[in-house]
Amino acid sequence: MANNELKTDTLSATTLSATTLSTTGSLVIGGDLTVAGTTPFRKVRAVCTANVANLALFNVSTNTDGVTLVASDIVLLSAQTTAAQNGPYVVGTVAVGVAPLTRPAWFTTGATVKTGYALEVGGEGTVFKNTTWKTMLAADSFVVNTTDGKFYPLMVSGQNALVSGVLTITTVPIFSTKTNVNIRRTAPVSTNNTHEYVMNGNPTPGVIGTASVTLWAAQSNGTLNSGDGSTINWTIFNQG
Repeated sequence: MANNELKTDTLSATTLSATTLSTTGSLVIGGDLTVAGTTPFRKVRAVCTANVANLALFNVSTNTDGVTLVASDIVLLSAQTTAAQNGPYVVGTVAVGVAPLTRPAWFTTGATVKTGYALEVGGEGTVFKNTTWKTMLAADSFVVNTTDGKFYPLMVSGQNALVSGVLTITTVPIFSTKTNVNIRRTAPVSTNNTHEYVMNGNPTPGVIGTASVTLWAAQSNGTLNSGDGSTINWTIFNQG
């Protein structure tokens, strides 16, 4: 067998679900060979929601969605100023609340990653617990630390009260103007008649800090019901 051929009968199902080899012998993360056609994914413990200026001095409890990370945890950076730095990292030895970050062995610098690769967040966190983040780059693949893979959450839910009939959400990354929001009232507080809850215009795409979506209470004639202070449940669905 030539060196660049893939001998599948020597690879376990676990190996195939995480990585595959291309026909040129290079590493391809999230390639086409997957168990039962499923998309490969890995687990992260938390999402970092702000830029980490120095990857060698990562604060393990700041902007981490309420989770304090420890050595060997996996964290997803989602808002790096240098966008190619976004993605998963391993937390190193923690000293005085900070630790170095390095890429995991399964997401190494220079590796080719298939678009659609997904990461699952565990059951901790204020906003992003139990969410799935997916690479949504408009290309077949990207190279780690060279191109931003555009990790965005597929779906995020929350609960907030309207203020004068309006709620602006700025805590969730928005992939595009086609992103949709489902809204349901839980505790009505209104001095007028609200006909429905709607998005006010298109959402503003971007990472946390630049992204936003505004929801408001609309009367039957389409005008704002500024007297509505109801608590609403919302779910953002990111889509291209």
